[in-house]
Amino acid sequence: GDKLDGRSDLYSLGVVGFQALSGRLPFDNESASAVIVAHVIKAAPTLLSLAPALPFALAAVIDQCLAKSPDARYATGDALARAPDEALRAALAGYMDLIETGHREVFKIE
Repeated sequence: GDKLDGRSDLYSLGVVGFQALSGRLPFDNESASAVIVAHVIKAAPTLLSLAPALPFALAAVIDQCLAKSPDARYATGDALARAPDEALRAALAGYMDLIETGHREVFKIE
């Protein structure tokens, strides 16, 4: 099999984040072996499919952690640690752009 590295831990953290933000696990079955097989062969549902109110950028952080290919996940724990803050800053910047460009009705600003 493939050599394990820290990216397998990032996958596990993605599962925890997915559950914390959606209220459910990415794969659920009464059979533990079916859950294990699902983790190996199936793509996890996108976080936004279960928690559509989350900022897209934050959901993308969790989705990247749950990528099947380790190469598609964050390279290090440090990169993952920075990602939520960067995602939320990007989301807030987008909201501020909406306010500044005249979309005041969306935010009920007088």
